[in-house]
Amino acid sequence: MWRRDAARLPATPDVPDCVEPVVAWRFWYATERTDRPCLSSINFDVPWPAGRPFKATCMMEEPRSLLWCSLPGTVHAAPAGDCGCGIYGVPAARLRRCIPLTTERPPKRLVLGRVSLWGLIHEHRHGWRASFAYPERLYVPSFADAGAVERIAWQLAEYRVPVELLDASTARAGVAEVVA
Repeated sequence: MWRRDAARLPATPDVPDCVEPVVAWRFWYATERTDRPCLSSINFDVPWPAGRPFKATCMMEEPRSLLWCSLPGTVHAAPAGDCGCGIYGVPAARLRRCIPLTTERPPKRLVLGRVSLWGLIHEHRHGWRASFAYPERLYVPSFADAGAVERIAWQLAEYRVPVELLDASTARAGVAEVVA
């Protein structure tokens, strides 16, 4: 079911379940783990599973998440309207404003891409928060070591979505290359 966060947008009636997922943009880190590569959130070190949907949970138990959760002490499904929990995605026009300040933290490498969002979806001023997500297409910017980038891109094929290499020296250049 699609809902607009009432505190951020004008009130509108709930819209019934969407037939198609919302396709948005986001950043991940590609982490080379000992057994296999994986995508992880840039805000929380939470791995995204390959081959199955990523399910949102409220991270209120984590000390850092107190910045996000406005419902402390409650247990709720994500995303909740009065909380910042959920899986985030933004429209293409907003992606440039979402570039992480640190674009590479070894052994992690920045990856950008499109993500399919579905389930309960809250629309907010900057994009969407959803209860389920899965990458639709991944872009791995080169930034430096081309050999490492090729290896990461090859390993990310485990997600069974298109993976493209970007010849981009910065995250901003990578965004400019994929978002016309």
